Amino acid sequence: MQDGKRERLNSWKEIADFLQRSEKTARRWEMQRNLPVHRVPGAGKGSVYAYRDELENWLRTAPAESSSLDLQAVPTGDARPAKSKGSKLPLAGALLLVSGLIAYLLVSPARPRRLSPEGPKPLNQSAAAKYPPLISDGRYLYYQEIDQGRIQMSRTSLDGSPVTTPLEIPLQRPDPGVVASDGSAMLLRNLQGDGTGDQPLYLQPLPSGAPVRLGSIFAYDSAWTPDRKQIVFGRSRAVFEARADGSHVRKLFDVPGWAHWFRWSPDGRKVRFTVYESTKVLRSIWEMGSDYSHPGPADFGLPEGARYCCGNWDPDGRRFYFQVSVAGFWHIYSYVEPSCRGPWTRHPAVQLTSGMADHSSPLPLADERSLALLHQVVKSELSQYDRTRGRWLPLVEGVPATTGAFRRDGGALAFTRVPGRALWRCDMPGCRDQVQLTKGPEAITMPRWSPDGAWIACMASTPGSPWRVIVVPSRGGGEVMALTDGTSPEADPTWSPTGDEIAFGGLPNPDVSKQRTIRIIHLKTRAVREVPDSRGFDTPNWSPDGRYLAAVRADTRELAFHDFETGRWRVVAGTSAGYLNWSADGSKLYFYSPVSQKMEIRCADPRSDEVLPVASFEGIRRPAFAFGDWVGLGPGDTPLALRDLSTVAVVRWKLDDR
Repeated sequence: MQDGKRERLNSWKEIADFLQRSEKTARRWEMQRNLPVHRVPGAGKGSVYAYRDELENWLRTAPAESSSLDLQAVPTGDARPAKSKGSKLPLAGALLLVSGLIAYLLVSPARPRRLSPEGPKPLNQSAAAKYPPLISDGRYLYYQEIDQGRIQMSRTSLDGSPVTTPLEIPLQRPDPGVVASDGSAMLLRNLQGDGTGDQPLYLQPLPSGAPVRLGSIFAYDSAWTPDRKQIVFGRSRAVFEARADGSHVRKLFDVPGWAHWFRWSPDGRKVRFTVYESTKVLRSIWEMGSDYSHPGPADFGLPEGARYCCGNWDPDGRRFYFQVSVAGFWHIYSYVEPSCRGPWTRHPAVQLTSGMADHSSPLPLADERSLALLHQVVKSELSQYDRTRGRWLPLVEGVPATTGAFRRDGGALAFTRVPGRALWRCDMPGCRDQVQLTKGPEAITMPRWSPDGAWIACMASTPGSPWRVIVVPSRGGGEVMALTDGTSPEADPTWSPTGDEIAFGGLPNPDVSKQRTIRIIHLKTRAVREVPDSRGFDTPNWSPDGRYLAAVRADTRELAFHDFETGRWRVVAGTSAGYLNWSADGSKLYFYSPVSQKMEIRCADPRSDEVLPVASFEGIRRPAFAFGDWVGLGPGDTPLALRDLSTVAVVRWKLDDR
């Protein structure tokens, strides 16, 4: 079938025939190797299509299957000590005595386990986007889902039933910590404002009930001690302890970031937790004794500068599974605990997964023979809202975009795409003559065209570095310009009406949210000034007539307007907002906003503060990846959003001894 000038394959059979492989292999490549297959919006699960040119390009550029290991374990040497051979009987006897003594003194080290070549098996049939952590009481697996724009807690039985059951938790934005081993309760936070930093801590009875506030504790994350008599929690770059009811809080020690994901070893002797250094965008795993002694980074034999987090012990405590950032994707590693303190029993952590997919939140299950984890191949497309029919429709089919922006005249589209998150530009309609504008390791998001269409400002980041604002020539081939040479995070660039200045803010960050300001840089002189009284505001957007700068309060996420004529700020009380976009005539501001635990697009009049609904997210699945909740505005003030086409699942993966 011809789609304009592009040949389209309209079934798994046609795609498999083109690849000269079986349908099973084509489906596996789509899940594990990011084969560019698209879903038909609103059709059944098996309704797919692919473009011949995209498949040909994928075959040319995709890593060989042997290098991706088909998501199997990365082979390494056997961790067990090699056996010695002797040519003389006395020597053999001596070696036998020595090895017997070692066996007597040391517990035999555990063997590393690999993931089964059979691959992962979905634990449920829910297609909703999912968030970590995965936590379990032995009978159920608990996690967060996005359903019709609403975040909810759900659980799936581990007995083989694929049914997902939503939990009725009467909090607006519950964020889980841990679940009790008997399944009777869960520790969780209720996220407020931008959701970063310390949040109020609750005990939630299960499967339902009224949440109980735990004293006056605000925490970044928390967990019970094994006897459930105490709670350990992270708060404001330190670790604290309290009684189970939230009383008798005491500080234990400081850490260089935000402590979360506390996990006790099965024997109760050790605690591991993740430390997030937000200003450096770094995560690492720390450990300490059960008496909170000797806290410090855990040594898994990883290279210096590695980013890793979020681990769990297996039930016998002999292996520890966690996730590591590798070439822009999260992958699962396994660490065999040494049998003693001697260096000869330590071996580096082993990589278990690979390929162009994210694997996160590894959780060894009680059967000791399998891992539960989140498996995601990221795909999305730009959608536009049809106000007449009240439906979201594809804007450009076959383009895996993650954020985008139209040139002022509507004749060109700048967008970021996966994999790679590079910046691209194409001519509209139809996204013709696509040109890649950035290359290399930088991830790009939030493009914004200059008024004359010659430049595109956007956010850029490399692994381990904060986001910064860069300016890219829209025709390609020119020099990419960084706004500043500073090291503090920069976000949300917005052009002045004349195009000679750019305003920018920062990202929600538990360390600097209340201290950051909105700055304006003059592109020719490089002079930088602060917007008056903008401390504690972010997400700036300049009105087309230059009078207003819309922004968001960092603490409450409320919409605000700065009037350049009067020099004053005005907050639209009670109206939460994100992803701000001015209408073409500057009379209205469109934004993303939560309403009654659901998300929708609304618009506000900067002169009267009147707020009106514009579009809901009914009927569109929203992505769970970073900036996946993005919304924009197209020609004719048409709302834009991302439709999630990702393959995302909670899976069980068998473990093999080999």
